[in-house]
Amino acid sequence: QDSACQEIKSFRMKCSMPGLPTLFRRSPGVKSDQSCRKRSKEASELLGVSIEFLKTGFLEEVEAVFDADADPNFYEINERLLVGPHGKGHGVLCPQTGLPGSSYVDALDSSHTGPATLMLSWTWQYSVRTVVNTLVDWCQSNGRDPSKVFVWQCALCCNQYRVQERRAKGEWEVFETFKCIFERRVKSIGHVLAIMAPWQDPSYVKRAWCIFEFWMAATTPGVHLETVCASGQKESMTRAIGDGWLLEMRKTCLWFNVDIRQASTSSPEDKANILRCIDPSASDFDSPSPQLDALNRTVQARLTDWCMGVMLESLGPSSALYLDPKKHMMASVCTCALLCQEETFEAFAVCEQVLQNSLSLAAVEGLTSTHEYAATNMLLASLLAFKGDSLSAYAKLQEVKSWKTLLPRDAAPRGWEAFGDHFLELGLANVCVIQGRFDHAMAYLEPLESAVMADLKYDTLATRVAFKQFCQNKAFVLHAIGRNKEALQTMQMVQSYMEETCDTFGQCYRMICFSTKLLGLVRNQASTKIFAALSRRSRMRCAQRVARRLAQKVRAKRLISL
Repeated sequence: QDSACQEIKSFRMKCSMPGLPTLFRRSPGVKSDQSCRKRSKEASELLGVSIEFLKTGFLEEVEAVFDADADPNFYEINERLLVGPHGKGHGVLCPQTGLPGSSYVDALDSSHTGPATLMLSWTWQYSVRTVVNTLVDWCQSNGRDPSKVFVWQCALCCNQYRVQERRAKGEWEVFETFKCIFERRVKSIGHVLAIMAPWQDPSYVKRAWCIFEFWMAATTPGVHLETVCASGQKESMTRAIGDGWLLEMRKTCLWFNVDIRQASTSSPEDKANILRCIDPSASDFDSPSPQLDALNRTVQARLTDWCMGVMLESLGPSSALYLDPKKHMMASVCTCALLCQEETFEAFAVCEQVLQNSLSLAAVEGLTSTHEYAATNMLLASLLAFKGDSLSAYAKLQEVKSWKTLLPRDAAPRGWEAFGDHFLELGLANVCVIQGRFDHAMAYLEPLESAVMADLKYDTLATRVAFKQFCQNKAFVLHAIGRNKEALQTMQMVQSYMEETCDTFGQCYRMICFSTKLLGLVRNQASTKIFAALSRRSRMRCAQRVARRLAQKVRAKRLISL
C-alpha cells in the first residue's frame, strides 16, 4: 500500500511538470482531490466564487463551449458545463460527500473562491450575461472590488452531479434538510441580492422558491436584503416611466403582483413543502391562509419600496430625465401617484418636494402651458389639500381648470385621457369635502360617477386611483348629509374592488377598511367625529387619535378594537 501511494505521488509530480502534453496535466482551474478533501463540509457549503472570475474566466468558458456572442441561460449551461464528463467538477472528490463529482466552485482554484459574502436570489431562466453583468454593475455602484466579493449562486455552488443522480432515481432532497441548510446559509452570509428581470414582468415573482427565499431574507433578523434591476434595464424602466407608460398599467402599487399561490416550482413536492413550512395548518394553496397572505404582503411591500426607490432615483439631477422637463414632470406624476397611495406624512413630504422640483425645472424651460405642467399642479394641489392648506389647493386647481381650454387633446401625452378628464374635478371635490362644503363637493362628483365607473374597464393606474378617490369623497359627503347606509355601501364597494384586484398592500387600503368598519357602527357622536376627521385629512393617525380621545368619554370600546 505504501509503495502504491509513492507511485501515485510520483506520477502526480511528473504530471505537474512543464513540457508534458496537456492531456496529462490538471486544468489550472481545477483543484486536486487532496486539496478538495482538505476543505471541510461546512466550508464547502458556504464557498463562493469571485465576481471577478465570473466576468473573466467563467464567461470565457461559456464562450468556448457555446459561441463568442452566445448568452445561454443556466439550464443550458448546466448540461454542458456543470454536469457530465465535461463538467468542471467531473472526477473531483466532493468535500461534502467524498464521492467523485463536485460542485463547480469546489473544482476552482482557491484564488477564485472564498467564504461567500453575497448570496444571489435569482432564477435559472436568467441568461449568463444578465447575471454576470448585473453583479459587475452592482460592484461598481457600491464601490466594491469584484475580486473580493464572493457570491453564492446555487447553480455553481450546489453539487449538480448529486442533483442529477437524485433526479435520475426519481428522488428529491429531503425538504427539512434543504430548509435547514438554506436558513443556515442565509444567516451565515447575511447579505442577499435579488435580481429582477425583465423589469416589466419579472420571472422571479413567478417562482415559488424565489418568493420564499425573498421572504426568508426579508424576515430573518440581521440579514440585509437588496433588490436590483438586471443590468441595462434601469434605463429602460426610467424611459418608460417618463413616457407615461405607468399611467396605463394595470396595477396601482406595483405593475406585477406577488402571489405564492400561483407561483410554480420544478419539483412536484416543493410547493407542498413550502406551504407546510409557511402554514402547517393549511391543506392546500387554495384554502384560506392568513400566513400566506402575510407573506405575499411582505414581499409585495418590499418590492414596492424598491420600485419607488428606483423611480425617485430616476428623478435626480444625474438622471437623463433631467434633460427633458416634460418627461421629468410625467415621471414625477407617475411616481407621486404611486407614493401617495401609502398616505403617510413621510410619503406626502417626499412627493411635495419631487413635484415642486419638477415644476421649477419646467418653469425655467418655459413649459408652463403644457399638459404635463397641469397634471403636476393637480397632484400638488391634492397634497396641499391633505396637508390642510385647502385655500392654496383650491386656487391652484381653479388655475388649472382655466388652462383646460388651452390644452388641445390631440397634443396630450400618453395616459392623459384618463388622468386629465377626472382628476381636476376630483381634486376640487376633495377640497370642498375638507372645507365642509358638501353640497359643492356633490356638485362636482355627481357628473363624474358614470364616467369613472365606465373607465374601470381599462383597469389602469389612473382609472384605479380615480375610482378610489371618487368613492372616498362620495362616502364622506353621504355620511355628512345623513345618508350613512349609502356611504357604507360605497366604502364596501371600493374595498371589494381593491381586494379583487389584489390592491391591498398600502395604507390606502387599511384606511378604507377602517372607514368601512366605522360606518358599520351605529351612527353616534363618536363615529361621526372620527369619520369627520378622516374626511378632513384622509389620515389614519388623525382618526385614531380622535377615537382614543372620544373612547374615554363615550366608552366606545368597539372603536378601540378598530
